[in-house]
Amino acid sequence: MSAASCPGVTSTPAAQTSSEVPAPKLLPELFDQVIDHLHDDIPALTRCALVSREWTSTARYHRFNTLKVNLRYDDYTKLGEVLSASPEIRRLVRELWITTPWDDMETLTSPYLGPLTWLPVMEATEELVLKDHTLEDDEQLDYDFRPYLPALKRVHFYAGRLGVGVIDLMSGSFPDMDTLRLTQIGRLIRMPRSRRRSGPQVVVPPPRLHTLDFQNFCPTVLTFTSQWMARHPNANLLSTLHVQCPFVCTREAQPMFDLFGPLRLHSLHIGILTWMDGHKELHSAPPTTASLKPCTQLREFSITIQMYDGVTQEWPPVLFHVQRILQSLSSPVLEKLTIATRGSFGKPCPVDIIQELDWNAIQDTLLGKHFPILRTIVIKGKGDRHALTAFVKEKCPELYGRGLIRFLSIPSTLDWSLDP
Repeated sequence: MSAASCPGVTSTPAAQTSSEVPAPKLLPELFDQVIDHLHDDIPALTRCALVSREWTSTARYHRFNTLKVNLRYDDYTKLGEVLSASPEIRRLVRELWITTPWDDMETLTSPYLGPLTWLPVMEATEELVLKDHTLEDDEQLDYDFRPYLPALKRVHFYAGRLGVGVIDLMSGSFPDMDTLRLTQIGRLIRMPRSRRRSGPQVVVPPPRLHTLDFQNFCPTVLTFTSQWMARHPNANLLSTLHVQCPFVCTREAQPMFDLFGPLRLHSLHIGILTWMDGHKELHSAPPTTASLKPCTQLREFSITIQMYDGVTQEWPPVLFHVQRILQSLSSPVLEKLTIATRGSFGKPCPVDIIQELDWNAIQDTLLGKHFPILRTIVIKGKGDRHALTAFVKEKCPELYGRGLIRFLSIPSTLDWSLDP
């Protein structure tokens, strides 16, 4: 007996049974969240871009948002040709890295940055990172990048040698430059304004500069940077300042605190490097530690003790400097204070050293001065949250009782090799 002749059974045409039920579609927001999670995984982003047209746009955004070019190993001429022929990709590049790594033990000098004639006009690129270059001679090489990077606003010089005349030429190329980062600069050469520039022979910072991020081991580089920044043509624009240097030379940043502090410096971040570098004569801290008394407009201040693995560090002078800087806080508009520790390469570091500070004196400073809108004191590092809470409650009962102190601690059981 056929199924069609059975009572209660209805036959279905083959065409109807083979029809596919439409697969449910995920919301575009969920697609974006998945791809955003993979923002730094280039192979995964490449595969995502092949899934569908909906995925391609977001995957490409992350894939090409930051473009890194190695002049020693990459075929940058071919890259320039690809970018010239692909305006839709070129317009996605917001951050451009141009690097030339040093040869291993082959040379003690970093390579020179050649002309950028291979680079097409990057109309959407707002940040340029120049890594491992020698940029000292501003007479022989052309540092006018305006034809290639017309929208540039942020410049980062990383691990090289630099002349302030070069910065001057570049700031002339980029009238909208507002952020400058100087990281691990081996040498900063003081020189007059380039003869290729008209006007007074005095090198000045970019006129629209509002953020300076300085991270260096060398005291003289900080000295020259402070002297250079003191000639800012619009000092009232500088609102954010990051200074990371050895504890023995924080005073070299004082000219910047004196100039910008009473104006519009709202955010100040100081990193204290504990590395002694063999200078035993510096164990007794000089009386000229940097003072924050001129910084009367600070809304946010952080001080981070930067420690290193396998390096001899003498804590009494380090703590002396940190203590003096904290006790010099004088901004009546201060809202947030952060005291932190940091290990090599950003690894979490125990907060034990923070506990060695004179917290009774810190409490007296914060309660004795007029800080009417201070909302938060953050203690940041690696350690036992309960033990740290008990310690602060004992040492700073009034601050603790007001609910000002917060802990951003990492469990002490985590291994030191935790990725940054």
